[in-house]
Formats: sequence, C-alpha cells, structure tokens
Amino acid sequence: MRIARIEDLHCDAGWRTWSFLKITTDDGVVGWSEYNESYGSQGLTAVIQKLAERLIGLEILRICLKALTIQRCGFIQAASHVQRLRLLEQRVG
Repeated sequence: MRIARIEDLHCDAGWRTWSFLKITTDDGVVGWSEYNESYGSQGLTAVIQKLAERLIGLEILRICLKALTIQRCGFIQAASHVQRLRLLEQRVG
C-alpha cells in the first residue's frame, strides 16, 4: 500500500481556521487528521506540503517503521528533556 495523495484542507470558522490533512493510498484507503496553525504552529501547512512531495509513492509500512525507529531512539523524548532543562536553567539562573 503506497501513498497516492496528500491534501491539506482549510475552513474559516471566523475565530480560527480549521485545518485537516487527508491522506489517500493507492488502494483507496483514506486517513484524516486535524491540525492547527492558529496557536503557535504557523507554517505547519508549508511543512506538510514539502513533506508530501517526498512521501507520495512511498510504502506506508516503511514510513511507520521509520517513525517507530525515531521514537525508539529517543529523539522525541530528548526534545522534552531539553525543554525541562531550559525550565530548570531559568529557575536556577
């Protein structure tokens, strides 16, 4: 199963813009996700669009295995530890 299409969709709700990500596989399976640029994640749509260029045509299983490998190596946990250290530095310093 390969990624066939990645779409970012937006709806103006007045007080904020609702953003959705739609991923479609070559088998017709569709996945949806909501994301938000209104509260500190400005530019996320541009990042998604750039990544989409590289992800189209890739096997989903390979992408999932890479994501699990990154998590297992602790890159995501390391980021949270860095944030905690910065908070401690601010309190102590």
